[in-house]
Amino acid sequence: MIDLFTKQERLLILFLLFGILFGAGLKILKVNVHSKEQPPITKYRLLEEKIVNKANEIDSLMGSNQALTQQQININNATVNELVKLPQVGPVLAKRIFEYRKENGEFKNISELTKVRGIGKKKLEKIKPFIIVKKEN
Repeated sequence: MIDLFTKQERLLILFLLFGILFGAGLKILKVNVHSKEQPPITKYRLLEEKIVNKANEIDSLMGSNQALTQQQININNATVNELVKLPQVGPVLAKRIFEYRKENGEFKNISELTKVRGIGKKKLEKIKPFIIVKKEN
């Protein structure tokens, strides 16, 4: 039989393989031990916490905004500031509703709001409970 390696080379290869396996075992053990502990605080984790806190703050503000709209708003006499209080209606969309009403006259029914650019069926369904249509005398 032909020997590819000398006795010393085989011992060296075995030593290196043992070292690699031992190192891999330590790495696996270290990962398992650290995964049970709380992860260290990093700048990314701190940033994530800031973002979550800001999102919660915005949600609480949105909740108070929606609480203001429990009283229904008449879209035929509402100002831009009143329209902004509607859920999912920002300043741009509120201005479009106001301008549409100015150019086309009073709304005859709620579904007519879909003629305003930016208001589709889904958005209308979300704001419908907060609006009414009353004709001005």
